[in-house]
Amino acid sequence: MLGQRKKISVVCPAFNEEEVLARFHAEVSQVFEELGQEHELELLVVDDGSRDRTLLVLRELADLDPRVHYVSLSRNFGHQAAGAAGLQYATGDVVINMDADLQHPPALIPQMLELWRGGYDLVLTSRDEKSGFGIKPFARKVFFWLMNHWSKGKLNANYSDFRLLSRRVVDSLLQFPERHQFIRGLVAYVGFPTAVLAFKPVDRLAGVSKFSFLKLLSYGMDALFSFSRGPLQITYFLSFVLLAFTLVLWTLPWILSENLGALLPGQMLLGGLVCLCGAFILCSQGISNEYLVRIFEQVQGRPLFFIKESRLPGECRQEKLALYESREIGSP
Repeated sequence: MLGQRKKISVVCPAFNEEEVLARFHAEVSQVFEELGQEHELELLVVDDGSRDRTLLVLRELADLDPRVHYVSLSRNFGHQAAGAAGLQYATGDVVINMDADLQHPPALIPQMLELWRGGYDLVLTSRDEKSGFGIKPFARKVFFWLMNHWSKGKLNANYSDFRLLSRRVVDSLLQFPERHQFIRGLVAYVGFPTAVLAFKPVDRLAGVSKFSFLKLLSYGMDALFSFSRGPLQITYFLSFVLLAFTLVLWTLPWILSENLGALLPGQMLLGGLVCLCGAFILCSQGISNEYLVRIFEQVQGRPLFFIKESRLPGECRQEKLALYESREIGSP
């Protein structure tokens, strides 16, 4: 690596971030100045179908700073699709994924690069914060517990989407054809030497979070069903529980005394058993349907995203668009 001028691509998705993009660019530019002439630098922003002035701000920034490039999607395809678009168009020897809301501190980039120079292909970041109380922290803990018990990759609940990827990691991620992508899980799945940096997230300077509880729930389901057969295996467990419960219901009146048995008449036992069986069947069918829907969408082979407008380095634009079309991920 020494003696060669490597290219660093900072890639971030943005959805309705007009209020913070200028400040984000200023802080990333300050880091670029600290890096000096040692690296070729690029800031690539993926506009995920924003409905505010995000695209206009990106045009202005690209006019002022030749290091700024952008890809604007035709509509909102979601955070993971925007992240996939960023990886597809990033040309750097190193790609740094981060959000544009400045909760991921750009000042951490030099430390990440030092670890990369030390031989790490992946540099992950961990939020140094208390989980707190409420539905979201509890759901996060449950989700990561399930993921770590049902999938091969080991994920930490505090890991963020702020990460450094070497070129061979990026090329590995681009080989995954699946539609319901969980990039954080894919990063853990591909392996490669990994380091972890801790950081303290800050509050948003402007705008609001785009991840509602329902979006986070959908995101978690995509991750769980993409990386694990665990939900299907639940049905086996439930079937044994149901069998044991049925045997207990059938034998309890004869085991217990006559008075206690009278409290459990046959009609009550039969009604409870029917409701339990119905709930088990519906639950099993719902889990199976989730997998079938994902198979159906994968077989359809529809593009992950479409490009409405872009400003990319001229020397690589045609090459990247040709690669983009050949993989049938989308079209400009």
